[in-house]
Amino acid sequence: MPFAPFFAGWFVFPIFGLLLMAVLVVTFARFASGSFCHTRPTDDATAVARRRYAAGEIDKEAYQQILRDLR
Repeated sequence: MPFAPFFAGWFVFPIFGLLLMAVLVVTFARFASGSFCHTRPTDDATAVARRRYAAGEIDKEAYQQILRDLR
């Protein structure tokens, strides 16, 4: 069977192609969702505190305390 390695290569090629496609899809999905952005986690907490203060859920002292704690 002199052609056995040749046929084994054709069998493995689609598997590597599928793996490459999976990596590309996952990378694109993470990029599209913003997971690759380098933002500080305190920005989200600050925005939540700002919204809660604007909605009247917390008072000014609590808002300022949250901002001090996040720094």
